[in-house]
Formats: sequence, structure tokens, C-alpha cells
Amino acid sequence: MKNKIQSKMKSNNEVKETKKEIFDFLNDEGLNYFVMVSRIYLSNLKETGSGLDYRVFVMEKDVNEKNTKDYNFNISIDKKTLLEKVLNQKQIKKFKKISGKYFIKKQHNEFGKIYELKNNSFKNYYKNQLT
Repeated sequence: MKNKIQSKMKSNNEVKETKKEIFDFLNDEGLNYFVMVSRIYLSNLKETGSGLDYRVFVMEKDVNEKNTKDYNFNISIDKKTLLEKVLNQKQIKKFKKISGKYFIKKQHNEFGKIYELKNNSFKNYYKNQLT
């Protein structure tokens, strides 16, 4: 009887495994991805403004269904073979902190910037996966 009670207490007291931060997850899984920083312009009759939108993109085939749900990935509107995730403020801060060490700016224009991993071109990876 004591073993059953102890076992039940142990299972109730176990701490749920916390999911990894998005960049830790992507890097630990060895996934190829890129980050897009888009300039957003808002304009209506009452106010105007601008801001930046940070998103991470991965190939849909590289992320299983559980992780797609856990990390809030959505199918990209423009490319159905890609998943995208909007980064929150904490994730943006982490990206800014690690961007110089791990990323290279591949494109920069008035609409935004695209960052790829330094040693792993997403563009080349994407092309190879589609052929």
C-alpha cells in the first residue's frame, strides 16, 4: 500500500518538462531555418505608424506535428512548403543577442532583412529539397 501511495505522490509532484526556447529547439534538432525581419507600415484615417515583424521559417517536412503545435508554427501563406512562427519580444531579444554570432544577413532592402545561418544556406537547402 505504501508503494502505491509513494508512486502516486511522485507522479503528482513531477515537474512538467518545459519546452525549449525556439532557437535552442531549432539548433538542438539541427534544423535549417532563416529569420525574416519585415518592416510594417500602418496607415488609416486616424493614425499612421511603423514597426518590425520578426518571423522564423523552416521547411514543413522538417518539423513534426507535435513540435508544430508546441512552437506555434503555421503554414506560410506564400510558400506552402514552409512553416513560419512570429517571434515574441523575448525571442526577438534572444535573436538580436545571437544574430552576430550565428547568422549572416542575406538580403536587406526597404521592406526588411533576411538572416540565414552562417554555415547553412537555407536558400540552397530549400532548392535541394524541392528537386
